Amino acid sequence: MSNRLSPDQLPSELTLRSLVSETAQYVDRMGLVPADGRASKHPDARAIRYYVSLGLVDRPLGYRGNSALYGRRHLLQLLAIKALQASGTGLPDIQRMLLGRGDDWLASQLPELVHAPAPPPSIAPPPMEGGRWNLELNLAPGVRVTLEAGALVRLDPDGLADALRAALGNLAPTSVPNQEENA
Repeated sequence: MSNRLSPDQLPSELTLRSLVSETAQYVDRMGLVPADGRASKHPDARAIRYYVSLGLVDRPLGYRGNSALYGRRHLLQLLAIKALQASGTGLPDIQRMLLGRGDDWLASQLPELVHAPAPPPSIAPPPMEGGRWNLELNLAPGVRVTLEAGALVRLDPDGLADALRAALGNLAPTSVPNQEENA
């Protein structure tokens, strides 16, 4: 049995966020690592938009509200770019190589899947206290975020990220008590 990726195995509709995530997962499963330090291992949203502007990746299939929609071909194009970068090929050469190529050719440029897919993240709710529970996320040493159960239903990751950025931006170094003042 071959461990080659088949285009029909790929999702047919992806948002930009899910395209970034899926690409990273397949890059890791293929063991792709850029040959030099100029290319990133995983393309982010900005890199994907840049690849679209260069013609390396097709324009989005369409839009749902403000969200651009992508498909299998976009994922294959990104994976082929990362596979070619791993072999030491630069973007100008990749641009020429990808011009007019079909999905089967893109898939043929990909190495076999060598790693099992990562299991999907799962979060078991903590014990309930008084009929309510909170989810505590440890982001870094000394950095903890607590989410109330009701907030998870209406959680908007972008809104949460913006709120965290704003809250951190409002912290002034002078708001942290000085150790000597408390002694």
